[in-house]
Amino acid sequence: MSHLLDLVTCRWVPGTLDRVRVSSRGQAEVLDIGEVERRFGRAALEALYLKGHFTRRDDVSNEFPPDIRE
Repeated sequence: MSHLLDLVTCRWVPGTLDRVRVSSRGQAEVLDIGEVERRFGRAALEALYLKGHFTRRDDVSNEFPPDIRE
């Protein structure tokens, strides 16, 4: 079994007070601040307000299902 790290980054959308661009695996979406708190927790909000960005690395299992023809 191998493991990958999935990197999620959040940054403010310029010129807004409640919109955040969330990027992961080369894709991005814009969420309102309430959705960011719901998905990533209070720590994400604190990092956004204090540092202007939030980064989280999640351990993602890359395990393939066993071969059933054995």
